[in-house]
Amino acid sequence: MITTVEVIKEYGLTQQGADTKTISIQIQRCQDIYLRPALGIELLNYILVEANRTGNYETLYDTYILPCVVAYVDYRCAVFLTTKITNKGAGTTTDQNFNANNDAENTEFLSSLKADADFYKNELVKYLRDDNGTMFPQYTVVDDLMPKDRTGIVPNWYGSTTPRFNNRTNCYECE
Repeated sequence: MITTVEVIKEYGLTQQGADTKTISIQIQRCQDIYLRPALGIELLNYILVEANRTGNYETLYDTYILPCVVAYVDYRCAVFLTTKITNKGAGTTTDQNFNANNDAENTEFLSSLKADADFYKNELVKYLRDDNGTMFPQYTVVDDLMPKDRTGIVPNWYGSTTPRFNNRTNCYECE
């Protein structure tokens, strides 16, 4: 895994007493869902070997990858640490000394966490694209990673001079 539960608890918003199994699952899911598309499989596999995290790779990991993973794990844990799946169904758990947020507060909180995580992911991708494979030859640009708007045009965020279009005919398929 890209990091440990202890690192998430130290650098993230997740409290020390939080369920380590849930956090561990969320680390793996964040690695698969958010990090693999951002880094590409070759660079991710290289970074997963701790011995490779030296020099430029250490900077990449400490400054860009770790904040991204911590933010996405916080985002996901905000939901999954209080939601339990049992043989009776899924539901939220509460503690007698804990007051849960209402729906509006939860929506605002989750939106803020997601915005933070997306910011760190965009910074990671921008750093890798700006490098253009010089320091990180394992990285290749993946255009499908870039969010598309409803017109099917990929926003021109990373310095490209030509707009990229997806291959879908219906722009609502872009989402």
